Amino acid sequence: MLVLQGQPSPLWERIQKVFGSSLLGYWPLWETAGAVAEDISGNDRDGSYTNAALADLTTQLGKAPYFDETAYVDISGASLTGAIDGSLGSVVGVCKIPEAAFLDLAYRKIFRLQADTNNRIQIEKYGSNRDSIYYTYRAGGTMLIAEQQYVSALWAGLMVVGITWNKAADRVRAFLNGAQVGADLNGLGVWAGACYSNLIGAATTALLEPWLGWIQLVALGNAELTPASMANIANLVRRKLVVWEGDSRTAGTGATNVAYNYPSRAARKLNGNWKCANAGDSGRPLATMLTEIDSELDQPGSYAGKVCVLWGGVNDNGDPATMHASISSWCSLARAKGYKVVVCTEIDCQEASHTDWHTTNYQALNALIRANYAGYADGLADLGANANLQDATNLTYFLADKTHLTDAGYEVVATIVADAINGL
Repeated sequence: MLVLQGQPSPLWERIQKVFGSSLLGYWPLWETAGAVAEDISGNDRDGSYTNAALADLTTQLGKAPYFDETAYVDISGASLTGAIDGSLGSVVGVCKIPEAAFLDLAYRKIFRLQADTNNRIQIEKYGSNRDSIYYTYRAGGTMLIAEQQYVSALWAGLMVVGITWNKAADRVRAFLNGAQVGADLNGLGVWAGACYSNLIGAATTALLEPWLGWIQLVALGNAELTPASMANIANLVRRKLVVWEGDSRTAGTGATNVAYNYPSRAARKLNGNWKCANAGDSGRPLATMLTEIDSELDQPGSYAGKVCVLWGGVNDNGDPATMHASISSWCSLARAKGYKVVVCTEIDCQEASHTDWHTTNYQALNALIRANYAGYADGLADLGANANLQDATNLTYFLADKTHLTDAGYEVVATIVADAINGL
């Protein structure tokens, strides 16, 4: 197999295939030293690095530099400036965001192509809504916007972002990991001017809205890629699937919003690349989870591996042995479907109807899980062993309902669960 600078040839072949003769530039950002960001499209439109930590991360797709809020890549050479067509084109790239940056209020540009403030194309981590990716196409002052909210509820690890624009067809499309974000955007303005400012990792060379994280494999062309082509590129990232199974605490009751529930928080802590599905639903006992296991675990798609996390029992509040038998059955069925299973011990609940749960039931259930999980699961997330989750009157970690958790409580759960998954 041909290898270019450590980059497997299928990636280059995929970019060539989908862009064809429309390819204006392709910057893998795979360099290990120097200030030149090589364009391997054959058009010799090399960019220049400023302050990037080269080859900081090795992903499935090759080496990637780290952008630390003082870094960017300038691809604004005269040859490219004159070649970009603001009325027809596509740009796609791969990025990764550190956990902390998902929830900050900073706007962080992945890339921007700009003629002036009224004519620009950009993709960024959105500042006003945490955990969101924001896509903007602005021509002649008319701005069209797409937004993927709560990214961590859907994906973890590498993100393949892209945007296409076609004035003649009157549409802009945004993409995340091969899936279109929302419907086509219509009503494009008339583009004016040549793109004189074209950057990866910042809005301007003065470091307006700089990226924090990694970027690699940016390709730009003067053709509208189809949704199938965008999916074809994104499929280069091999992903695992994680399904979060549970009740209202998995659904996120009490969290500020979806970005703060335990599955989203845990996703941001996972190693590797994942597709995420939250099957948490309020009020469900274990018996209901058993009857719904097929619809929740039979997820479409092909994955490099599958993991599910089971956290349930508080809505049963019954005989610990009976609850444990249901947990064992659920986990065994999940393993039969090809999943690796992480089972959680339970935490305190002091709701008025749960006196027995607080005094005896959840501790007895946890003892059974700890003693027997190895026979039906692949990992244990021992939530009940954490001191912060053992007293539901502790309002730092529990809500006043003495059942659900605060953001701080869900962070504790997320850390324990993510560690269990990463340890599989």
